[in-house]
Amino acid sequence: MPLPQVRGVRCATAVCADRGNALSTHLAAKAELDARKVRWAKLRGTPGSGPDKLAEAERDISDSEARVRDTRIVYESLVATMTEELHRWQRERAADMTALLRDFALSQVCAAAGFGAPCCLPAVCLLSACLLSLLSLLSLLPGCHKARAGSSLPAFV
Repeated sequence: MPLPQVRGVRCATAVCADRGNALSTHLAAKAELDARKVRWAKLRGTPGSGPDKLAEAERDISDSEARVRDTRIVYESLVATMTEELHRWQRERAADMTALLRDFALSQVCAAAGFGAPCCLPAVCLLSACLLSLLSLLSLLPGCHKARAGSSLPAFV
């Protein structure tokens, strides 16, 4: 695997780990908030609980709510960034695949016409333009950017 792809895989793995950590932190903050709400309800239901204990429990609840809000924002920003980067990566791979298929089609047409290197005969250029148009139309069809079930090939291959 070329070095940029290895680096990309490592970055993706690190971002997925960061997302997992952010989700764990968010869920822990929610659990802590629920525990503090239960504690406050018990204090409220217990006769003879001091008003200072209730006030402290209410402050703990508001602190926990702020922590839950902050952790949710961090988690959602990570998910949004991951989604944007995934879409960017898919667009780049689609452009790479289109260029690869265009070059392959052109080389096949030239080889079939009996020319060695890429050529610029009008008929060959017209045929390669038609193939390129077909490839761009295929990329616009719904579902062509998704992989087939059970296959590692893109749907337009």
